[in-house]
Amino acid sequence: SGYSDGEADVLRRAMGKKIPKVMKDQRKRFVNGCSERGIKDNEAQNIFDLLAKFASYGFNKSHAAAYAIIAFQTAYLKTHYPLEFFAASMTLDINNMDKLPIFQQELSRMNINLYLPDINTSEVYFVTDNEGIKYALGAIKNVGIESMKELIEERNKNGIFISFDDLLGRVSGSVANKKTLEALACAGAFDSFNIKREDIFNQSNQIVRAIKDFNIKSDSNQGDIFGNTESFKYDFLKTELWDDATKLMKEFQIIGFYFSGHPLAAYKDNLISNNVRDYMSIYNSKELQNSKNILVAGTLLAKKERRSARGNAYAFLNFSDTTSNYEGIIFEANLRKYRDMLIVGQSYVLGTDFTDDNGLIRVEVKKIYNLEDIVKFEKNSNSTPVKKNLKITTNSITAVQAIKELKIPDGNGAILLIFNNQNVKLGEKFQINDILAEKLRKIPEIISVDLY
Repeated sequence: SGYSDGEADVLRRAMGKKIPKVMKDQRKRFVNGCSERGIKDNEAQNIFDLLAKFASYGFNKSHAAAYAIIAFQTAYLKTHYPLEFFAASMTLDINNMDKLPIFQQELSRMNINLYLPDINTSEVYFVTDNEGIKYALGAIKNVGIESMKELIEERNKNGIFISFDDLLGRVSGSVANKKTLEALACAGAFDSFNIKREDIFNQSNQIVRAIKDFNIKSDSNQGDIFGNTESFKYDFLKTELWDDATKLMKEFQIIGFYFSGHPLAAYKDNLISNNVRDYMSIYNSKELQNSKNILVAGTLLAKKERRSARGNAYAFLNFSDTTSNYEGIIFEANLRKYRDMLIVGQSYVLGTDFTDDNGLIRVEVKKIYNLEDIVKFEKNSNSTPVKKNLKITTNSITAVQAIKELKIPDGNGAILLIFNNQNVKLGEKFQINDILAEKLRKIPEIISVDLY
């Protein structure tokens, strides 16, 4: 093409920076230069197409090979040594509260135990045991790595901490301070001492003051005539108890995900009776991935408002349910309507539209209902009781086999099969709702599906 060094560098830079306009200009220069040197126009175009394709996305073979080797190695480790793989990966991202919840979800999917942080069994970093992974003390927000190293060093040197008082009497102010004690309490690290999390959290100021007073007294060397010294002891006062929702929210704020439970778990029956689906049931169903007016539940984790190029407001909403974390988008008209009721930590039932965008599941939030309002309405409603049983009519053995292959969650409802005019009870411990009925009606050769 007859490029000078300077011209070649312009093309190189356009490819590296992926600048479409410059690449378009360079095509004409490249093809003309090739024509002057006897290369046919179509051949020159094909050559430049290769350059343009590389500019879109590409890297050299050695780079690709290196990535392939790393991908193979990590896949191998995850498959054959999952505990060690996740412990190392989570330690690498120990300070990244956006990444750790992703690991936690994958551990849950793979049925690998992740144990609550514990002052006597956890380490500074993530470590394995025979059946799972121990959560790292150093991964807890507002707890420093160095202070946890000091704590573990003391534990290894002089034995486990037999009580909360014993712990406070053996560590320095880098551990026994308001921020660290509150964080460890919210994370559940003191649960093995049988002290309520809220007692430590609400009295952290008094605890720290008591430790300082004790240390001043100890430094004055005022032991008795036999040289005995007094041990530290703190007497807890009665404080306001946390309900489960508050406990879980504090846990979420300090760890980055719900660990010992989920705010929606207490509403499972209410959600089922109102035909509210969980996110993963939709994500895993090809039938539902392009559905509108679907009800899902979620506890709001974060709200990020944005403006489009035209100045229209919209927001990304991050939710969590008992199966997954997920993101939804809400546009200006609905955002204006529901903005004031969207509070981080609160739980909602959402009216949504799901769209499968080339494998990426998008969720648009159209309506928002306060979960507590739905529960109160259900309790006070005089409407017809929720139908708990299901009757299926078919004369097809193929349809019967398809029914058996459905993974129906456990519940307290019965399924009655009418096959060739004979009644066959399939069981009495199924989760019966409109979602299941909808799936059954789509099975070929099923005559009818009735809730009763």
